[in-house]
Amino acid sequence: MRNVRGRMLAVAFCLLGAVHLISTASLKENEQRHRQHLDPVHHQQHQETPVLDVQRRTRGVEQWLSLISEIARVGAKSELSRSGNTFNNIFLPSPIKLDGQNTTLQLVLIPVPGVPSQYRQSLQFDTLAPNFASVFTTPNVSPPNIEQSVITSNVHTPYYIPPQSSTQDPNIRGPTSHHVYQSTSSPGRKPTTQPPQVDKYEVNQLPVVNVKKTQESVSNDQRRAQNSLIFLPVEDSQQLLMQFRAQLPRTPSWPPIVIEPLVVNATDDEVVEVSEIGEEQQSTSSNENGQYGPSESTKNCRSACQESSSNYGTGPDPVSGEAPPSPPLPRFERSIMVEAILSVPRADYSEPYTLWWDAASGASRIEHHGGTASSYRIMRLDGRVQSVHVRLDRTGESDVRRCTLLEPRRVTLAERAIPVLPDLSGFKFAGYIEVKSIPKVMLSRVERWVNTVSAPAGASGASRGEVLTYRHELLVARAQDNLTTTPLRYAVAVDSSVLGVNCDSYIHRFLKVYTRNHDSSTFSFDIADACDHLKKIDEMELVEPFREFTKLQRDPKYDDMLTRFKRQNNRQYADDLEETIRKNILIQSSRFMSSGNRKGSSLELGMNFLADRLRDEMKPLYGIDPSVSSDGDMFPHSKEELRRMSSRLPQKFDWRERGGVTHVRNQSLCSSCWAFTVVGAVEGALFARTGRLVPLSEQVLLDCGHRSGAKGCGPTWPRFAYDYIRDNGLPALDEYSPYVAKVQECNADRVAPVTRISSHVNVTSKNLLALKVAIRKHGPTVVLMDGDTSSLQLYKKGFYHDAKCKKNSSSHAMLAVGWTVHRGETYFILKNSWSVGWGEEGYIYMRGATNTCGLLRLPSYPVLQRNNVLRIPSSARSAVAPVKTSE
Repeated sequence: MRNVRGRMLAVAFCLLGAVHLISTASLKENEQRHRQHLDPVHHQQHQETPVLDVQRRTRGVEQWLSLISEIARVGAKSELSRSGNTFNNIFLPSPIKLDGQNTTLQLVLIPVPGVPSQYRQSLQFDTLAPNFASVFTTPNVSPPNIEQSVITSNVHTPYYIPPQSSTQDPNIRGPTSHHVYQSTSSPGRKPTTQPPQVDKYEVNQLPVVNVKKTQESVSNDQRRAQNSLIFLPVEDSQQLLMQFRAQLPRTPSWPPIVIEPLVVNATDDEVVEVSEIGEEQQSTSSNENGQYGPSESTKNCRSACQESSSNYGTGPDPVSGEAPPSPPLPRFERSIMVEAILSVPRADYSEPYTLWWDAASGASRIEHHGGTASSYRIMRLDGRVQSVHVRLDRTGESDVRRCTLLEPRRVTLAERAIPVLPDLSGFKFAGYIEVKSIPKVMLSRVERWVNTVSAPAGASGASRGEVLTYRHELLVARAQDNLTTTPLRYAVAVDSSVLGVNCDSYIHRFLKVYTRNHDSSTFSFDIADACDHLKKIDEMELVEPFREFTKLQRDPKYDDMLTRFKRQNNRQYADDLEETIRKNILIQSSRFMSSGNRKGSSLELGMNFLADRLRDEMKPLYGIDPSVSSDGDMFPHSKEELRRMSSRLPQKFDWRERGGVTHVRNQSLCSSCWAFTVVGAVEGALFARTGRLVPLSEQVLLDCGHRSGAKGCGPTWPRFAYDYIRDNGLPALDEYSPYVAKVQECNADRVAPVTRISSHVNVTSKNLLALKVAIRKHGPTVVLMDGDTSSLQLYKKGFYHDAKCKKNSSSHAMLAVGWTVHRGETYFILKNSWSVGWGEEGYIYMRGATNTCGLLRLPSYPVLQRNNVLRIPSSARSAVAPVKTSE
């Protein structure tokens, strides 16, 4: 009996390990005790063993089994192979970072010899309370009164916003530390021990987070970077420079993200929700009044990236016709309200904003993108100034107002000036100009004021060996009293001795300027009432994001950003020229990201490993050849059948929760998304058929797919992958040559395939319900889409929808593994092949109702019959939840 019991406990450790949830507040205090508790015999070896960094974002309790198995199969094996050890003779700790800022999950895998099947334990999962997970083991056959371990932790759901760390403020209570329970019960019965309650913040207390980055977040960035695509230094920097100069903005008059409204149209098959913005409008831009449509300003912004800005020469006074005398320096002595647009052509976006400025006090307020973000400059009664930035976060089920607060500081003259204009002390009068868009009855003169600033090589924000020249131009209207001036436009063009003229530029266009007095309430801000989340910082640009667009020289923050980006992403550039180009691209990506996050949409952008790439360099990440038609089978469900099935479809569905999706992989710089996506669909179909998850090989499609028309690392239509698998089958991932992102010798004849398919089916186009049925009934489904959109490439988290992502383009493929609901709308869960460093651990939630990026155009899935299954490797995982695909 003792031997059986020992075997059972050993197997439990082999499958599950020992799981402890550790609060960072008590990590140092409890770490030694926890490790001794886990395994006192191996305690010393546990300390000396190198840690395998396998952080994951956990989306559900059911995924623990999948995660643990994946670590044992892939992560541990790959790490130990590099150290010259084997998986069978080492004790390996593997810390897994959770999404919260205060927790670390410690997973310890202890390999043990196998035991007879009748004594093997199966893992079961159960949710005991909100944000708590319970893991317990139940043996199929075991002696009575066997001791079972229950480990309870505050593992959160995908939509749970974790409380902030309590270490910054002793008056705010944070979450409790971990608890481990031991219980004795009969086989098959759930332990009765209840989990502890989580401490919650008091309602009247506002959690304040220090801006300093924790060590956990830094290591998380490093982990994501290590698992991201690897970009080597370019072979020809001059060729890269030519590509940089040739890249023109596409929609510089559009905001970074265009939120599509929904319009419901009744059709003969079902209700399909489509966008108000027609596909023919997607290539147009907005005019200066902010209305979407064709605009000449787009052409002007595009040409501005290669040519110098308009050189308005000194001309005669448009009123007197005489040579212009030098007027006094513009002064702004009356309070104003301004409706304006900031355009950043190189970053390919425009941002509308409204400004209120009080001339007497210098207080100001800027509302970005119609009010989804606001920047306040508040003049305090003690004579100091305080800046606050508030942003609306809609990535969750409810709006969260995130506030950033800068500590009060002494008021300077610059703090009292209009916050979207530069210091004018160095500007010089350059003559009068005529502006056609401004009626002459509104003003008597339009003056042009300029200031040219340059610095030695490598200074003022320049890269090593680069000289930057900043050309500032301000247009103002002066009233008849010769004193009152009104700003009309402020533009900056940056010339680089390396990159050329106008390598950077931005323009403030003041569309409407009103002179008016403001009530004090215009600039008042009640932090306790207006903020759901508050962060105290010491960086000015985070609370006044337009500040960098008023400086006479480049903001030095970008030097630190480049250094940090290179370190986190292991970047090594070929020479100073490549680094200069990469820095410019990073600056534009950072501006695009910041403006996009001020838009108040349901997604969040981030500076990922693609932030320093040109559009041409992104092409290898796509892999669909749209010139080939598909000849798959017709979707087997009629319109009437779809209507009947719709009521039985769950509101949410995710194949990952059932264990039917393998780990996110990395296609690298090879246009092989077609292979990864089709292989993922076959893996899912095999799982739906057998209940066993077998990772299959993409490399075999690159090496051997030419037999059926595939093009290796070239864009390929998915049909050719389906045809190859139908005729030849797919081997297991760990039995064929590993993926190397290039075509090698075909070795398919040397490895026995796991499965074939009978055919593939083209799902009814542009039908949201049809795609749901395909996923639920037939398994993970291939979807084709437009991948060439900046917001998609910089996607970090949240629920994606952007009208700028084209609906009629199919350049990229992803795998739809399920769907969820966000604020009443369906979003499909898509698995990408750009590594876990992109998106939400390699996934994206994409809006289905508006056919975002064209994901509903051309879905397809493989048909896998029982006789197509040739063999199942013994290492294949079983389902963690019942698999039911029939309706």
